[in-house]
Amino acid sequence: MKLLKQAWQLPQREWHRIFSKVDDHTIYFESNPDFADNARALFEYLMEQGLNETYRIYWAADRPVPQLDGVKNVVQICKKDKKQVVKALYSSKYIFYTHGLSGWIREKPGQTVVNLWHGCGYKASRNKDRGRFSLRTLISTGKMVFDYVLVPGEVFIETKSEFFRCPKEKVLPIGYPRYDLLRQECRAWPRICEELDIREGGRVVMWMPTYRQTGDASYKEGQMKNQYWLPLLHSDEELAELDRQCARRGITLLIKKHRSQAVFHGDNRQFSSIRFLDDSDLERWNTQLYLILPHTDALITDYSSIAVDYLLLDKPIAFTLDDYEEYKQLRGFVFEDALAYMPGHHVFETDQLEAFLDDVCAGNDRYRDDRRRLMPRMQNPTDSYCRRIAEQFEI
Repeated sequence: MKLLKQAWQLPQREWHRIFSKVDDHTIYFESNPDFADNARALFEYLMEQGLNETYRIYWAADRPVPQLDGVKNVVQICKKDKKQVVKALYSSKYIFYTHGLSGWIREKPGQTVVNLWHGCGYKASRNKDRGRFSLRTLISTGKMVFDYVLVPGEVFIETKSEFFRCPKEKVLPIGYPRYDLLRQECRAWPRICEELDIREGGRVVMWMPTYRQTGDASYKEGQMKNQYWLPLLHSDEELAELDRQCARRGITLLIKKHRSQAVFHGDNRQFSSIRFLDDSDLERWNTQLYLILPHTDALITDYSSIAVDYLLLDKPIAFTLDDYEEYKQLRGFVFEDALAYMPGHHVFETDQLEAFLDDVCAGNDRYRDDRRRLMPRMQNPTDSYCRRIAEQFEI
């Protein structure tokens, strides 16, 4: 009777952990934003292989995902329905997620939990003085756990092992599912060109800055001195001048908003050669960022993981570094000398950015050899990342 009373007092998630049976033919997916990035790429590969014929697949999302309506053996569940989420988690053989899980769980025997993650760049963990994103506490208390976390290449094994406070054996340098998209056709590209007025025959450069202003005081990036909404620039006038510089060179500059960036004033009607896009545009076009990237001629970024991923395209990269020292003090980097892992133009002033644009127009790829020298350490290329991942976990 005493044991029964104690069992009755357990949290509902513990009931599911103890009494739910793991189904060897069940897979759970979750991503942020909904139905995107690494989780979506892996899911779509498994669907192409017909695994929904033999597997029941759960997709947890904030809102209904139209692409999943009526798909055989695919069950949509709402992240807010914790009872349903936890029940699905504890009955699944395989659990894949990109950021975190809606229902914190403690692993049970027979499950394989894979943190697909969302990229390895140069930034140190947020608020490292407050416990490494609090992940150490989460893992040690059993509220968050995984069997493996994926990284692009061997150089990130140690950095992610430290970040997650997990053994290096849990960090697999086998790349991300989304890398397969870099070789696939972007069916939405003609529509994108029409909507954004991307001129045929011109150069296309993608600018993807990491976030600075989030609206959350716990992010130290918000303490940086230059509070214009784009790095390197300081005013609307400078942005307008950049637009003129791009127009003179026949360049369309696509500026992609980071999902954590709160301040973003992009207006596609305001400029002739600069275009702005965010996750809502990708959702409206029913496409993914990594399908668009192969249509670009070069990348501008800073400390974001996109630079590491863009190495696979072997195209020019410019790193905006005007706040490098300040960023190093406030946030920090995973590498002792982060600049050594940035194979491209190091841009501290706007005239250096213009020099980069000149090189893009002229087809002058100054840092090709540097990219290829770093590639074996930062990436682990293969013909099919999704197939490698599926084989790794024997799905």
